[in-house]
Amino acid sequence: MVKTLDINPIKDHIIIIDNGKRVLLDTGCPFIITEENKHSLMGGALFLEAAKEEIARDIVEIRGMKYFEQHKVLLDFNNSRVYVADPSEALPVDSPVAEFDVEYTGGRIMFDLNVGGSDRKMIFDTGASIADYISASHAKAGSYDDNIEDFNPSLGKYRVNR
Repeated sequence: MVKTLDINPIKDHIIIIDNGKRVLLDTGCPFIITEENKHSLMGGALFLEAAKEEIARDIVEIRGMKYFEQHKVLLDFNNSRVYVADPSEALPVDSPVAEFDVEYTGGRIMFDLNVGGSDRKMIFDTGASIADYISASHAKAGSYDDNIEDFNPSLGKYRVNR
């Protein structure tokens, strides 16, 4: 049975409420990290605590690539919903905004994109902060002209001159 969950973005991150639990969807994380298993996974406690500190105190789980390997997941940003199905089930895809051929390499979802005439290999990371995305100023001028605050679980908060 396909499960429909609302996206509740917090600080540019995809947050869902599933079975009453606040969950961060993060394709850049290789694991499913919970309160119960965070000490048995390398970096698990660090990543979960960083998510609580920097995004929302009541996050109790990070669903990383292991979750995406076990389920079909459709991110419907236009309607702020996530659809989750078992591998054998179909997902409701009527008219997607974009479709990419993806590959799973080194624990990452990757796809090819042409930006300004240059072919680029892109990483699809739903847990990445806005510093990892192209801004309108960059798209228009070809270079960044701003500086923003970003966050990395291992580094904490830091400024990014783009």
